[in-house]
Amino acid sequence: MNSKGSKILTASSIGLILLVLIGAGWSLATNLGWVNAGFGGNPIAGGWMGSGLPRGSFEDGSFQPPENFQGRTGNFSRTGGLTSVFGVVRWLGTGLNLAGLLIGAVAVIGIHKRKKWGVVLAILLAALIGLTSLFGLFRFAVTLSYAQSLIKVALAVAVVVLLLLPSARKAFNPAPALVDDDEDDEDDQ
Repeated sequence: MNSKGSKILTASSIGLILLVLIGAGWSLATNLGWVNAGFGGNPIAGGWMGSGLPRGSFEDGSFQPPENFQGRTGNFSRTGGLTSVFGVVRWLGTGLNLAGLLIGAVAVIGIHKRKKWGVVLAILLAALIGLTSLFGLFRFAVTLSYAQSLIKVALAVAVVVLLLLPSARKAFNPAPALVDDDEDDEDDQ
């Protein structure tokens, strides 16, 4: 067994596990309200907390819009409209991240059993997660989302590069064994 290739496969497996755990964990944490990162809690993007935001309440009539308020179009209330549609989409994304977690576990098992399908599955999953995380790099106003997207892209690139290294590929393509398949060895003498 190729020791260097084995270490590379282990490192890529750890990277893939971290990649899918960060994706599924972040998605669950934001949907369950454990992490308030997004437009709902970002004062820069006009969220519900922070300075420059609406003050007062609707119930007692003391509501005052923030300074330089231009208004919004559409129904962005917390009780329905577009928010409920986005809520469904967020939970679909969480479901996809959990499916990615399961697929990642299967890929890691395939890698450690030295199966090519495990490597192909890991490369495809890492590339898909990396590409979808690239869009998160354009959300500068949300620092936590930006950081997790950056980490996911870096891990995805590392997993793909590690699995494509020649020493990792040698671990899946061992040198052919020298076996004499000739059954009539007695006739040759």
